[in-house]
Parts: sequence; C-alpha cells; structure tokens
Amino acid sequence: MTEQEFWDILLNNIPEPVPIQYRLYYRDDGSPLIYTMEDLPGQWIEIDRESYVIADPWVRVVDGKIKKINRLSVEKLVRGEHGTSCHPNNVAVIDPNSQTMWSKQIYGIETN
Repeated sequence: MTEQEFWDILLNNIPEPVPIQYRLYYRDDGSPLIYTMEDLPGQWIEIDRESYVIADPWVRVVDGKIKKINRLSVEKLVRGEHGTSCHPNNVAVIDPNSQTMWSKQIYGIETN
C-alpha cells in the first residue's frame, strides 16, 4: 500500500458517528434494569442526560415515561455473619475479638 492509498482510505472511509442515546432498560413490571448508552436487547426508553446521570433506582416506566415512586424505608440492626463485631451484650461497643456481628438492614416499601 502506498502512502497516498493510506490517506485516501483514512480520509474517505471514516464511518459516521453514532448519535448519543441515553437509555433506560426496564423489566416487565416497569422497574429499572440498567441505565446505559449501549444498544442492548430488551425493553427500553430514551431518557435525558440528567436522568441518565442520576440513575435513580426508585422509578418505574409507565406508558413509556419515567414515574418517580414514593418509598418508605425502615432501617434496622440485624445480627448476621457479616458486619461490625460488637460486644455480645451491647451493640454500641465495638469489639474486634467478638463473634457477634451486626449490620444495617434496610427495608423499603413502595407507597404508590
């Protein structure tokens, strides 16, 4: 290949840029699956840049539009295998040698 052929190919065969599309892929119930700019299989709607950047998980897709859902959350300390090691008789005292582990569990309820 000559230098001229290289430049002809480079300058004349540049593919057109793909327009930017912000997408929200969602499940059958309208809950968000993934915010992306990729072309993937599945149900999706085009969204604006701000919605894409925020990527709010507390929305639903209803009639092809994003609808914010109200959510009530309750936080509770629960004993488990993972979390912070605490004194067996007092969760407020951190004890690295203790086998008693506590972590925060969040229970969310949709109010719409």
